[in-house]
Amino acid sequence: MGWFTICELLGREFGNRQALDTLTRFAEIDAAEPRSFIPHALEHIIRENNEQPLVRASASLLLTLRMDPSKTVRREARECIVRMARVGIKLSAILRKQEE
Repeated sequence: MGWFTICELLGREFGNRQALDTLTRFAEIDAAEPRSFIPHALEHIIRENNEQPLVRASASLLLTLRMDPSKTVRREARECIVRMARVGIKLSAILRKQEE
């Protein structure tokens, strides 16, 4: 419960560069359970933030989590990506903007 709450606060309430930096560090934790809450936090940042460099970095981390060693983390990442796609948020388009 503690990891969920921390990730939820970072993504929903803070949603800034420091929150993303913290989530990026959490992605390096060996235990899968804490990592499994990161995709949802990133989804909040991507959906609710207008700062494009932050959104792109969050999208990049979320896409990286699709290849996490943990099946649970990979599933959570895929579910977040699908939810966003259903409302028209395409991570590939977000990342393409970075290349332009």
